[in-house]
Amino acid sequence: MPRIQEWIYQLEEGKFGKFLQIAVIVAALTALAVIFHVKQYSNISHPAAMDMAQVARNLSEGQGFTTDNIRPLAVHVIDRHAISKNDGEPLTLSERPRQLMEDRFPDLSHPPLFPALEALAFRILPFNFTIENMQQFRESSYRYQPEVLLSLLQTLLMVSVVLLTYALARRLFDTRIAILSAVVMLVHNYLWEAVFSGLPTLLLVNFTLVLGFFVSVMTAKWQDLSQRIAGVPVGTQMDLKEDFLHSLILLVLCGITIGLGGLADYCFLWLLVPIVALTGSTIPRWKFSLSLVPILVAAIIMAPWLIRNFTLTGMPFGLAGYSIFHSTQIFPYNFLDQQMALSSGELTIDLIFDKMVLGMNDAILHATSSIGGIWLAAFFIAGIFLPFRSRQLNNLRYFFGGATVILVLIMPLIRINYPETNGIVSPYNLAVWMTPWISIFAIACFFVITDQIELPYEPLRRGFPVLFGVLAAFPLIWNILPPNYTAVPVLSYPGRIGLPDSPLFVYDPYYLQSIGRGFRGPSIDGDEKTVADETAMTLPVSDRGRAELLMTDIPWAYAWYANRPALLLTASPVAAYNPLAETPLDGGFHRTHKPIRGLLISEMTLSRSMLDVFSLRNEGWGRFLASVMTEKEVPLGWHLMFSPPTGPLWQNEKWPFIPSKIYLADKKRWE
Repeated sequence: MPRIQEWIYQLEEGKFGKFLQIAVIVAALTALAVIFHVKQYSNISHPAAMDMAQVARNLSEGQGFTTDNIRPLAVHVIDRHAISKNDGEPLTLSERPRQLMEDRFPDLSHPPLFPALEALAFRILPFNFTIENMQQFRESSYRYQPEVLLSLLQTLLMVSVVLLTYALARRLFDTRIAILSAVVMLVHNYLWEAVFSGLPTLLLVNFTLVLGFFVSVMTAKWQDLSQRIAGVPVGTQMDLKEDFLHSLILLVLCGITIGLGGLADYCFLWLLVPIVALTGSTIPRWKFSLSLVPILVAAIIMAPWLIRNFTLTGMPFGLAGYSIFHSTQIFPYNFLDQQMALSSGELTIDLIFDKMVLGMNDAILHATSSIGGIWLAAFFIAGIFLPFRSRQLNNLRYFFGGATVILVLIMPLIRINYPETNGIVSPYNLAVWMTPWISIFAIACFFVITDQIELPYEPLRRGFPVLFGVLAAFPLIWNILPPNYTAVPVLSYPGRIGLPDSPLFVYDPYYLQSIGRGFRGPSIDGDEKTVADETAMTLPVSDRGRAELLMTDIPWAYAWYANRPALLLTASPVAAYNPLAETPLDGGFHRTHKPIRGLLISEMTLSRSMLDVFSLRNEGWGRFLASVMTEKEVPLGWHLMFSPPTGPLWQNEKWPFIPSKIYLADKKRWE
């Protein structure tokens, strides 16, 4: 009998119990992953995700951190920096920066860590970026193979989030809080959506969990140190070298974690603020000196990348520094990226203030929904008024509460409202990084409250955590239940419309690859021979197609799927090509940097209201599109004169032209 009781104890509380709990969590994770991949799979939809993926592919091919998504603003910033190094003198055509002429353009928009991890996966796993024909695409259920493999890697990060949450909650509290915390992460709809997003969201959630572990160890040691110092008479000498060394090591580890997180998302560096505040307010000795440690360590880790950006643009964060001016009243959507010329007088502090005020309501709504809903946030906030006996737990809760407030304040400033972008996961939703910690402390508060409720039948108490878990799982269950309405693949319309049970992708990979195959490189006897053409003729035949440039409103998708360089639609047609220019330097991008051989306008622009299309920030494009769509001709002097045959030809396997797009080229590129 004692053996049976011992065995039961080991199964519930001992080593076997731990293994059993972990085994159940892993089994549930596996089952949910399979169900979600089958029922809810969707291809990448956010421009930032496709942008980082194509940078990762270039990196895996030995091209460094280069991009095929060329923003006019990036060209302007590089040109401006080159002029500043040329003593302010305008550059001649021969002196222009040659990244565009030489086929590779540096990525200035994203930090390097997540693309580097994706590049490692591209080198190890059997990725196939080419869709041979439409039949192959249909047989794969319209799933793009590289994005399927990337989602499997994201699933591993999701597993790590659940297991780390369980381990940390068990370390700080008890088994029941750990299990319920793991369950909440396991059924978290937003995190499962992040599996298919192609964004570094789950990586950053893991960094936050690791950072929280180091902070929890620090606060425990500092609490013990404070008690020992308080118990010693004033003036007594104490040997605190070991305590100083432990604190230094832990703060260095915090700095390393924040530095690595900053290399995945620059906004992660804002977590230095609560770290410094916690150190200055909690540690009983060495407040000033140790508060500087995480800042210095993070700066050392970030330094090589920031120096690289500064060398190219004169700005340590590259184009990311302009994000606070995106989606403002003067530059709505991503219009700022379309600017080939920009004066400092256009970027004022009023734009930043207005953007923050107008976007704060949406930021709070997105933050509360992403962490699990208003009810979970309510338990976390209520817990602040129910302090723990342990100062360590109170300090941890204040740390993550303060960090969440800081991130929510930043969210409206960095947001870029791409028109018609589908998907609930966004790289600008920073509060989701705190989801595990908010859940852990909210659940702890939940148990504190429910433990004080008197029940006539004690086993009923077990229904409280079950109810909590069901409420947490409700959004996930709702999404998994049929029918699943997703996009019609052949229309590649950026929205969740169309047929039930068809997989969702916002941009049609096969259609964009079909366009890209038409760009095979300049011919030897081609007209309007340029420096770029001469350079292209020295490349291998398989690489010459990359020397020809397409301009489009969806360059991130074209660069990722077609593996060809694309220029983002300029602010006006004249900025792209000016047939009336008196000098080559006034001839637009086509003459000053690299010839534009094609123009693709997608539904992202054509589905917007005419007010947007004809707005001042699209000056000239409204008239251009009206001329093409109504008069069936391009404006006088425009160099792209050819268009594929119109009509319902999407059944044609060779050329799936879609009339809802506008595609112009310098010659027939669809035969």
